[in-house]
Formats: sequence, C-alpha cells, structure tokens
Amino acid sequence: YALFALNDATNKFLVASLPVAQALFFRSLTITLGCLAVGRGPVVAAMVGSPVLRRMLVRAVITLVAWLCYFSAAPMLPFAQMMTLYFASPILTTLLAIPILGERVSAVRWATIFVGFAGVVVAADPRGLLVGQTPAWAIGLVMVAAVLWAYAAIMMRQIARHEGALVQMLAQNGFFLVATGAWTAFHWVTPTAWQLVLLVAIGAIGAGGQLFQFAAIRRAPVAVMAV
Repeated sequence: YALFALNDATNKFLVASLPVAQALFFRSLTITLGCLAVGRGPVVAAMVGSPVLRRMLVRAVITLVAWLCYFSAAPMLPFAQMMTLYFASPILTTLLAIPILGERVSAVRWATIFVGFAGVVVAADPRGLLVGQTPAWAIGLVMVAAVLWAYAAIMMRQIARHEGALVQMLAQNGFFLVATGAWTAFHWVTPTAWQLVLLVAIGAIGAGGQLFQFAAIRRAPVAVMAV
C-alpha cells in the first residue's frame, strides 16, 4: 500500500498534463515487460491455459474502469482529499467479504478499519469535498472507483486460490496494455524527458505493489488486507 500511495501521487502529477490512458499504458507496458522477462515462456503458457483466465480478464476490466475513474477525477481533487474518498474501499471490501467469501470479521478488525478511516479523514481535512467547492462528478468518479476496487479485491482473493502472482500480473497488465494502447495510438501526447522517467518509474513502483499485493492476498483474508 505504501508503494501504491507513491504510485498514485506520481500519477496525479503526470495526468495534469498527460492523458490518463497514456499514463496507464506506460505503467502496463513496464509491468508486462517485467513479467515476461522474469517468467518468459512458462508464465505465458500458464496464463493462456489458466482455468480462471476469463475471471482474470473480467477483473482486469473492472480494475481498468476503476483506474480511469480515479485518475480522471485526480486533476479536480487535492491528493489528500482524493485519498479520503478512496479509503472508503476497505470498508466496502470487508462488507463484501462476508457474504461472498464467507469470511468472519471480528469486532477488533472492524474497529481497526473505522479508526484507520477516521484517521485518514482527520489528516486529509475533507472540508473541500463539499459539493460547492469540488465538482460533484469528480467526487462521484472516485466513489465509483472505490466500489469497483472493493469488488476487484474480492475477485483477487478468489483467483489467488488458483493462480500465482506473476500470472495474475501478466493477465491484468497485458489487458491494460492492449486497451490503453489502442486509445493512446490516436491521442498520443509526447512526454518530456522528465515525464518519461516518471512514466517508467510508476511502472516499476506499480509492479512492486502488485507483486506484494497478489502474494499477500493468497495468505491473508480480504478483511485483513483491507485494513
């Protein structure tokens, strides 16, 4: 999550001058190439022959829509306030884990989630989120992203019972690469040298975050990951 926070902050800086899809394209390209360099032919064969390939692609679609919503709203929201809205996702994830995954959530874990959320709210000072000060559509997009990410986390836990982290990363980012690449081909904005460095950096940071997240969710309940 620390890596994801760094990734989000860098992305927010980039999408102020570059299209959201182009930033996601570079991120996905870096991660996909990294997966291929590490896993090579066997990881491709494992992905193509996976019994949960369709589910991985559905999750990729949900996650891509969430990212597009989140970073489309980013130029209109201060980063701290954007993160306040985003942190509604752990609460939603925990709620969904009970009926879908059959997980039991203790009172202590619920308390941890809400205390953590309260801390984020205090630190972020969300008074600027009042509709009169911030566009309602921007707030709505981040909330949609939070709901989609919550469900994607549930799917991740289900998929992790069948596939390892590298296969999941390749499937998700390979789909992202195709989807965002098609858009970027017609809306290309040439980045500066510094922006290009940051575009590669978010790929490396995102790869680390995803690798740890996919590996962790195989070993811990979703409610624990949500905290």
